Amino acid sequence: MANSVLKKQVLTCLMLMSSSVLAEGIVDFKPYVYTSVTYDDNLFRYASEAEAKANSITNRSDVVKTLGAGLAVNLRLSRQLLSASVNLSENKFDRYSSLDNTGKSMNLAWNWRVGSDLYGVISASESESISSFSDTKDTSRNLKKYTKERVSLNWNFMPSWTIYGTADLSDLQNERVSQQSLDREDKGYEIGLNYSNPLGTQLGVFIREIDSQYPNRNNVLIPIALGGGFFGTLPLSAVYGSEATNMQYGVNLAWLPTHKLRVSSRISLVDFETNVRTRAIATGLPINPFYTVKSRDFTGVNQRWDLSYTLTSKTNVGLTAYDEIAQVDSLQTLSVKNRGIAANLNWSITSKVGFRSGLTFGKRDYQGDAGVDNNDKSMGLNLGLTYLPTSKSLIQLEYQGGKRDANISVNDYQFNSINFLAQYNF
Repeated sequence: MANSVLKKQVLTCLMLMSSSVLAEGIVDFKPYVYTSVTYDDNLFRYASEAEAKANSITNRSDVVKTLGAGLAVNLRLSRQLLSASVNLSENKFDRYSSLDNTGKSMNLAWNWRVGSDLYGVISASESESISSFSDTKDTSRNLKKYTKERVSLNWNFMPSWTIYGTADLSDLQNERVSQQSLDREDKGYEIGLNYSNPLGTQLGVFIREIDSQYPNRNNVLIPIALGGGFFGTLPLSAVYGSEATNMQYGVNLAWLPTHKLRVSSRISLVDFETNVRTRAIATGLPINPFYTVKSRDFTGVNQRWDLSYTLTSKTNVGLTAYDEIAQVDSLQTLSVKNRGIAANLNWSITSKVGFRSGLTFGKRDYQGDAGVDNNDKSMGLNLGLTYLPTSKSLIQLEYQGGKRDANISVNDYQFNSINFLAQYNF
C-alpha cells in the first residue's frame, strides 16, 4: 500500500510540474540503444563437471545475446529537477533457451529544494531481472522483481551544519514458487547530523534502523522432533527466522589530506536481532503450542573505509576495506557477516580510450544457520576497455573472473566471462 501511494505522489509531481516546464524550464531527452554478447564458462556456478552432470547439465557454458533500449528524461524548473528513466532489454541464451527473459527498469526522482537551506529527494524505482545462480544452483529461470521508494530531507541550519532524515521502503519478489521463501520486505529509517568545512573535512553522526520481513517463510513446513517420540511440523520461519531488526549507531568521516587524496569511513555499532518463535503443528499428543528456537543475534561493529587517490590527471586508484553484517537472500539464515577488500584503477589512456580494472577478496560467515557452520572465501577480477568512436557511441570489452572456496564443497565454483557491448546515444 505504501509503495503504491508513494509512486502516485511522484507521478503527480511529474504531471503537475511538467505542464509549466515547456514554457519556463529545460527538457533534456536522452534515448539510447545497445547490444551485447556475453560468454560465461560456468553459467550455473557448479563446483565441478561431475556436479553439473548429476544435475543433467552436459555443458556448463553458454552465450547470452542482449538487445536493449532506454530513455532518460530530465526536467529542470527553477531549483527543481525531475528525472525519469526506463530501460528494456531482451536476453536470449544460445544453449539454455528456457532462461530467455526480458529485463526491465524504471526510475522516477524529484530533487526538490525550498529556499537555500531545505532540500531533498523523493524517488521510486522498479526493476526485473533474472536471478543469479551463485547461491541457489537452481537451473530453472527465476525472475526477481525489486521495487524501492525513498524520501529524504536535508536542512542546512547553519553554514557548516546539516540535519537530515531518510525513509525507504523496498520489496523483493521472486517469480518461482521454490524461491518465494526468499521474498523480503525492508523498511529503513535514518536520521543524522553532519558537519563540513571548506577544506573538505566532514564529520557526522547517525542512527539507522532496518526492519526486514520474509512474509512467505510461514508457508513452508519442515518436520521436527518434539521429544517423547512425538513429531510435528514447523514453518521454515521457526528454525531460520522470518523477521529481523538491524539497529546502527554510527559516525561518518571524510578527510582530504591533500588535493589528490580522499579518505572516508562509515563506522557503526550494530545490534542485529532476530525473533525465532512460532506455533508448531503437532501430530500425536497435545504439546506446548509454541516451539521456540533461540535466536542467533549479533552485536558488534560495522565499518567501511574508502580511499581514493588521483595519480595523474588521467589516472586514479581506489581502495575499500569493509567488515559488515547485512541481510542476505538465503533459505537458511537472515544475515551474513561480510569482510573483504577491493581495489580499482581507472585510466583515461586518451580522450577516446579508457581502461579500468578491479580486484576483490572477500569472506562471508552466515549467521544463525541453526547450528550449521557455513562460510566461504572468494576472489574476483574484472578488466574493461572502453572506446568512444564518436561523441554519441561507445564500444566496451570486459572480462570478469571469480573463484569461491567454501567449507561446504558443493558451494565452491570458478568462472570466467567475457562481455562485448556497443551503445549509441541519440
